[in-house]
Amino acid sequence: MSTVWHGADPTPVADAADYELGTVVIALRDLTLTGIRVFSPDNAVDRPGRRGHVWTMDGTVIASITMPDHLPAGWSTHTLSAALNVPAGQARMVSYETGGNYADIPHGLDVPVVSVDGAAAYPASAVVGGNGRFNTTPGQFPDSTFNATWYAVDAVYTAATTSGGGGSPDGGTNLLEGIAQLLNDLGVGTYHADGTTGGTIFLAKYPDQPDQAIAVATYGGPESDSKLPDDMVSVQVRCRGTAADARTGYNTAKAVYDALHGLEHRALTSGDRLGLAVCTQSGPVYIGVDQLDRGEWTVNARLRIEHPTANRPA
Repeated sequence: MSTVWHGADPTPVADAADYELGTVVIALRDLTLTGIRVFSPDNAVDRPGRRGHVWTMDGTVIASITMPDHLPAGWSTHTLSAALNVPAGQARMVSYETGGNYADIPHGLDVPVVSVDGAAAYPASAVVGGNGRFNTTPGQFPDSTFNATWYAVDAVYTAATTSGGGGSPDGGTNLLEGIAQLLNDLGVGTYHADGTTGGTIFLAKYPDQPDQAIAVATYGGPESDSKLPDDMVSVQVRCRGTAADARTGYNTAKAVYDALHGLEHRALTSGDRLGLAVCTQSGPVYIGVDQLDRGEWTVNARLRIEHPTANRPA
């Protein structure tokens, strides 16, 4: 299981009022949400019948968790009775009820928080109309915010795995490299398969430099037919711009979207063939800025890949 938050522990807050405290989480890859975890101070007040919740962004509760009346000091994880699937690009709210006293990090969501595995993020507060939310009535959708404060409510999930790295064992290229080279050929960036400097397209994650960069990752897809040589592969293309001009990242992502959406019948250097590419949102999705204030957008797509094998001949 993975969690989004990987920074410092929050600090205790003395507040006798009851609240519903929550965090907006966005899926950067297809996620399976399995629970929530919360950080509670050692003086947290017990709350009989305490509940945790998962919400859609229109305020509809889609899952509830029975939590202990007394929360242990520090982090505790609380499991959903039935896991929830969250498609890439969609947002959910995770929250829980307090009975008095909690923990937080003021301004903790001034910038986005991206999970270590890159599969999920807490968008910056300004991007989603407030992140780090509360409601003064427990059990109600958190719709208020203050100073981008993070209230120590974290998502617990599993994510579709990414593939990345070097070439295939026979010295050729793998599918991920073939997609990176395709983006190069489409003119949206430069891919250097040998790792030499000057490239702007990278596999799975991008380095600290250059500022303007593209990271491409695959993360599975629906079950393939065992006889037909076609796979529906989900692809995420993250695009980063400069801190000085937010348009740079957006323009790169829009170029990726325009180049991929509807593209068909292209041979890849991996030996596979692209049948059709369909982007799954109506354009680039903004996911906030990194620690250096560089804006990031993501383009998610489904690629029908023709990949004949001995068991699935063409």
